Amino acid sequence: MALVHDGLFLWRRFKHVGAFWCNGCRDRNPSLEELFMSISRFPHWAVRLFPNASEAGRVQTRRRRTRQPAQQISLESLEPRQMLSVNPASSGWTATSSVNDISSMVVLAPQNTIGILATATVPSAPTSVVAVSGNAQLAVTWVAPASTGGSPITEYLVKYSSNSGASWTRFLPSSGLPITALSCTVTGLTNGTPYVIKVIAKNAVGIGPPSAHSAPATPATVPSATTSVVAVSGNAQLAVTWSAPASTGGSPITEYLVKYSSNSGASWTRFFPSSGRPIMALSCTVTGLTNGTPYVIKVIAKNAVGIGPPSAHSAPATPLATALTPSFGATTSTADGFTVQISNYDASYTWAGTATASGSVVVSASGLVMVTGVAASTISTATITTTKANTVGGSALVTATSRVAMSMVTVGNAGNAADTNTGSLYGAVSYTYRIGAYDVTGSQYMAFLNAVGQTDTYGLYNTNMGTDAQIAQISRSGASGSYSYNVMNGTGNRPITWVSWFDCARFSNWMSNGQPSGAQASTTTEDGAYNVNGATTGSAVAANATNPNTGLAPTYRIPFENEWYKAAYYKGGSSAGYWNYATQSNSAPGTTIGSSPNQANYNNAIGHATDVGSLSGSGSFYGTFDQTGNVWQWNDLTGTTGSSRGFRGGNWYSGYSSYVSSSDRNNNDPSYEGGSIGFRLASPA
Repeated sequence: MALVHDGLFLWRRFKHVGAFWCNGCRDRNPSLEELFMSISRFPHWAVRLFPNASEAGRVQTRRRRTRQPAQQISLESLEPRQMLSVNPASSGWTATSSVNDISSMVVLAPQNTIGILATATVPSAPTSVVAVSGNAQLAVTWVAPASTGGSPITEYLVKYSSNSGASWTRFLPSSGLPITALSCTVTGLTNGTPYVIKVIAKNAVGIGPPSAHSAPATPATVPSATTSVVAVSGNAQLAVTWSAPASTGGSPITEYLVKYSSNSGASWTRFFPSSGRPIMALSCTVTGLTNGTPYVIKVIAKNAVGIGPPSAHSAPATPLATALTPSFGATTSTADGFTVQISNYDASYTWAGTATASGSVVVSASGLVMVTGVAASTISTATITTTKANTVGGSALVTATSRVAMSMVTVGNAGNAADTNTGSLYGAVSYTYRIGAYDVTGSQYMAFLNAVGQTDTYGLYNTNMGTDAQIAQISRSGASGSYSYNVMNGTGNRPITWVSWFDCARFSNWMSNGQPSGAQASTTTEDGAYNVNGATTGSAVAANATNPNTGLAPTYRIPFENEWYKAAYYKGGSSAGYWNYATQSNSAPGTTIGSSPNQANYNNAIGHATDVGSLSGSGSFYGTFDQTGNVWQWNDLTGTTGSSRGFRGGNWYSGYSSYVSSSDRNNNDPSYEGGSIGFRLASPA
């Protein structure tokens, strides 16, 4: 018995499904379930679906000789070219009609089995892509796709990216053959550059989707050799330096291995620092060596990949005992340098000295260092060295400032009358004396600070000295106990300011005591012309008639008011009387720097303090300069104790000529420090 049903074939690209007309279903597409339910009524019949177009729609059934139970399948699990047994009662199938296109599909159903021969597709994506670093390369592995697409995989396309997948480059093996295995080595990469990898499977149908990217991997190799290894002798040690490798190999250097050899490289010993930490710098000191034994050194760089090649050997270097390191006593300033005694002088050594700035250095047979040829109030440093056979030379520096040279002028005409314009109060001096031709300068005060201000117990330095750009500027560096001072911005010849009367008294003591170096004590700053004895506030003390440190009259002190007034305004000679201005004039001065007469720095015409003596044509009768304008100057009034001290002369920003004239007189607390008040010194004739 034969039953023929009209029918059509329905297929889709990846999984092909057959659908038929059945009795009672001529006006619609039946579901596959309906179709197979129809067939299931005839368990002794087999079904054949004709594969060619002329027989399309024909279903032929015939009785089977033996009854066998039906088998169950799910059409959703069909793969191309897979033969499956089906249970016509299975549910969940769907059917979609398509007409007249069965050219790529053959369905055979011997007995109770329906076979579907479907068109192949591209493979699915490979998985588990892993890249492992190598030298300019990555070893890549992956897992095959879950589906080949029904067609054997013919090739894997491997691509790499150095910008996190923004762009890709396909890797082509040098053999020219396609990659068919599940691994390859991607070469030609740049060490130190991170890459990600993706892999794509290909079959006869085409190229499948790409895999997920691999984790980033960075090609790297060991570093190249270090270079320029130099060893310098020390006491039972060598100071070793080297240059980094030209290439890190693409991985940061994690350590340098330093090795030494005492037999020209026949055998080597690695040096381990006592800290236990790896050597990361480009230098180290190799310790524990034997003095008198020559060594060569090699250095090897290491990174995460491994140990690079060794450097070339250093030149041989021999550790030697250290020669004597000089030590020194107190320095003594001289007019053109300084002297200092070597406290550990040993005649068995050869001694020498060089000046690092100006001047020349001689070391005597008794160990006295003499530095000469240095300008006044100038810092000079001498390097003293010792040498001896089979020792590494010792050396030490000694620094001092040459003696402050104070330019003084003599004020005669002893017993002169006071200025009647002051009610005969000021100007009369019964003796001949000397007074500074100029104010004390920044350079001179710097020399004072360097001699006694390493700790600066009594605040001789005011921090405004380092910031006030309108006056002499002095910087301070270092910590208390080792302070050092330097003139800033070429202002060393401007008058020093920001000093109290107490600072001026201590400068006078230092000068009277011979400009010694050391702590601020009775022999340096606390006694001499004035017994200030640690005072920085309160009443000014009286001037000493005798310097207790020398037994003589103090050689320098702050001028009394009458001394200052006479030096500035007295006409001298046969022309008795006083000028209104310290420029030998009764007319208000001009403000031009140079040699023109009757000029002064005031009324803010120049805008800052000028170098002392800059108005060279405008001195007083006795040859003093800048007693009109530039900066106010402290005076000691009558030299007796008191709660105030005077200042005269005006300053660069005094707005009226009267402020820089003889009629202007001021006083202030002795502890006052200001940016417009300086001082000059007086001394016995």
